[in-house]
Amino acid sequence: MISNSDVDRIIGVGSTNPVKVAAVTRAAQSYWPDCQIVSFSTASGVSDMPMSKEEARIGARNRAIAIQKELGSWLGVGNEGGACWVEGELYLFSTTYVTDGTKGSFGGETLMKLPKNIATLLGTGERELGPIMDEVTGIDNVKQKDGAVGYLSGGRITRTEIFELSTKMALANWSE
Repeated sequence: MISNSDVDRIIGVGSTNPVKVAAVTRAAQSYWPDCQIVSFSTASGVSDMPMSKEEARIGARNRAIAIQKELGSWLGVGNEGGACWVEGELYLFSTTYVTDGTKGSFGGETLMKLPKNIATLLGTGERELGPIMDEVTGIDNVKQKDGAVGYLSGGRITRTEIFELSTKMALANWSE
């Protein structure tokens, strides 16, 4: 628990995934250069591979609420990736939720269509996208690097950038 005098610009991240922590750090420091970021692993309470925006939103919210309560921080941030069906095609997306313990805000949900071979392997979400991408790309632990979005865009967009953008969108409600 953080003391009340330190709460002003402490932001908790409900994950220890280096991609998510870096994304929140970059996004938060773009608003508040002197803020401090603290991260702990928190349970999302949803499946490892959320297969709807609703499920991913629940996971992001659960992570943000858990970290904010545990730390007593100014803000808690939860990031969650998922996939959803749009017009018969499977799309990858990410969502962010930020809370101060009283109010909250979502950000993100930018879509990227998954190629048929990856969509077929992902199916209905019995397997998480990360290991599938490791298998397809031959790269170990893709989700803690550039992610599926990085691989599929040829490095033009990274997972960190997507989570950074969604976090900036959600943090806008606390900008001064």
